[in-house]
Amino acid sequence: MFASSYLQVAEHLVEQYNLQMPLYLFLKNYFRQNKKFGSRDRKYITELVFGFYRIPSFNRLKKQDQILYGSFLSGRLPQLFFEKTFPEGAPYYHQTLQEKINYLKQQYQVDFDLSATLTEGVSITDYIHYLFQEKSVFLRIRRNKEGILSILKKQGISFQQPTIDCIAIQDKIDLETALPQKEDYVIQDLSTQQVARFLHPQSHETWWDCCAASGGKSLLLLDKNHDLRLFASDIRSSILENYRQRLRTYHYDLGKRVFLHDASQPLVTKDFKEVDHIICDVPCSGSGTWAQAPEQGYFFTEEKLHEFHKLQCKIVKQVWHYLKSGGNLIYITCSIWKMENDDVIQTLLQNGQAKLIQSEVINTSAFGGDIIFVTVVEKI
Repeated sequence: MFASSYLQVAEHLVEQYNLQMPLYLFLKNYFRQNKKFGSRDRKYITELVFGFYRIPSFNRLKKQDQILYGSFLSGRLPQLFFEKTFPEGAPYYHQTLQEKINYLKQQYQVDFDLSATLTEGVSITDYIHYLFQEKSVFLRIRRNKEGILSILKKQGISFQQPTIDCIAIQDKIDLETALPQKEDYVIQDLSTQQVARFLHPQSHETWWDCCAASGGKSLLLLDKNHDLRLFASDIRSSILENYRQRLRTYHYDLGKRVFLHDASQPLVTKDFKEVDHIICDVPCSGSGTWAQAPEQGYFFTEEKLHEFHKLQCKIVKQVWHYLKSGGNLIYITCSIWKMENDDVIQTLLQNGQAKLIQSEVINTSAFGGDIIFVTVVEKI
């Protein structure tokens, strides 16, 4: 296909897409129905479409220009493509991302400011760079590290080791085939793995993972100390089934201590009245994960941000009742917004019964990871 044809197809897809499904699925379905596109065609069109959504939505740009600018910044298409479609910018192709951003600001008035206030510890520059970072797959090694490293090397799979027990892989591989012993590792974003630093489980303690999702934080906790009485809940029954199956892979079974519950509402279970510590990974905008799903950020609104804030405040105030004095609430989001992070924690601190122990933004985008916010608050 000609370069101009790729742009036309990408523009058509942008016009058709309205968040009806994840963008990668929308494109996958489109290519399944239009088999005329070869592998290179699919790659080029996909990069162009994703590039469009990496540029903030409030820019008043022509669709084709925005497609070009976004993919130009991503740098995942060859320079020759831009020599044909964006000859003015092509000479800047090999400059740093920040230099290319500055070029687009000066020459085409592209605005990279953000519509809401960022949480403390995140800069606009850091976040824009994150949005254009290529995503990695991370393995948290539980055992047999030398064996895993040997297998990857023998199969010619390139990887990095950002931490002593983590492997980062950017190549697309079939992990189940390459590493069939699933219990040896956990697929988990590098930033999420860092949550382990905030978890200090002691034997015989009672913990509650109140928005457990697929169980990543529970696994971190149990792998540090399995001699616990851990409860886990979520509002989604299908997610809880995934949680149970995932924990069984690693030989953990909580039985009836996994239960359906809306964390913003009072508990109905009589299995516990108070717990020693609570992991509270609340529903949020997901803005710290938008590099892999930039369409979510493009369609996100201030109204949705306020809705998340209200829900998060409701959850932390509700679960706080079940935390013992001296216990910790570990509050987690994958959000960069102050309203979902600092402002929510402030509602707890204002009641006079809470003490801020630790707060940190974890940004592992340099390795292809996400951005998360973690705060530990003690009940006094």
